[in-house]
Amino acid sequence: MLLKNFTRGLVRLSASPRPSPVSALRLFSSNPPDVNTARVEEVREAAHARLQGRKKFYKETGVKVLERIEPDAVDSPISSGVDGGSGGTRVGKSSPPESALPEKLYTVTLDGRAIKSPAKNPLAVPSLPLALTIANEWDYQVDYIEPDSMPLMKIASTAIDQVNAEPEYVRENCLRYLRNDTVCYWATDSEDDRLLKKNQEEKWKKLHEWIESEEGLGHKPAFTTGLTFFGGLPHPPELVEEAEARLERMDVWELTMMQSVTMEAKSFFIGLAVVEGALTAEEAIDASRVEEEFQIEQWGLVEGGHDMDQLNNGIQIRASVVFKDMLEAGVEGGEGGDDDNAGGGGG
Repeated sequence: MLLKNFTRGLVRLSASPRPSPVSALRLFSSNPPDVNTARVEEVREAAHARLQGRKKFYKETGVKVLERIEPDAVDSPISSGVDGGSGGTRVGKSSPPESALPEKLYTVTLDGRAIKSPAKNPLAVPSLPLALTIANEWDYQVDYIEPDSMPLMKIASTAIDQVNAEPEYVRENCLRYLRNDTVCYWATDSEDDRLLKKNQEEKWKKLHEWIESEEGLGHKPAFTTGLTFFGGLPHPPELVEEAEARLERMDVWELTMMQSVTMEAKSFFIGLAVVEGALTAEEAIDASRVEEEFQIEQWGLVEGGHDMDQLNNGIQIRASVVFKDMLEAGVEGGEGGDDDNAGGGGG
């Protein structure tokens, strides 16, 4: 069952904390200026606007084997058509992700009818545990639908509608974070930075050891303590080549999780470590929030800012790890019987 402590709103609110010495150095590198996140956020915002506050229109949720595209499939409420509305998200259509198609695909049903993604593609996932977990998100809705409480549905839809259609764009988007990776900007040994550097060493030690290991990228990444490299950190070419190769080997599901964690953590290395199982969700969250938590310790928590950032960070990363675990549980554990209806629940 999806844990309730992270199925709350994915809300981003801005804050104005006093910057630490390192954040002042990294104004242009913590969120690389050349990362085009607009296209990624466009569908999320459109989906949120279409679905937020819509009255729950179904009673039963379930999961079934998807053998073909059904003519009576329900358009996702994020798209037009479910309640008579004429609006839609206007995102591009794509074929099902061929790089991740097993013999069986599973879809979520609402009152017995299969749902579709925001771009009106079949919502098909290759794992029964994953489909059941997404169905649980729909079942969790009460009187009105809250899209922010369905992070796994969002990940699955992003994989099907966006990443499957433009994998090269997503790979390049992730690589841009490698060029100015958060975990490569170390605090100095000065008195002002001493505590921050201690926290970095504690939270980043396992990650850096993995990066340099054979299981990781096999090379030590470049780092800086005082310079911002506008053209990107001078990582060893061998490390960059291996990073590119890892992305090429990822299927659409892994690549979607990679993008989600990388963008939230502002770190290619954290994203890769999560996808490859080198970091737990909690370790990834801690590694991604070293500087922010230091600021909170020094200057206090800004309500409606820091707390929302903490919540959103935890939801995005934990959701990606749950998605990964449920995907692997279906592949490793088998999918069970051949019943058309694999599960269901009450509204």
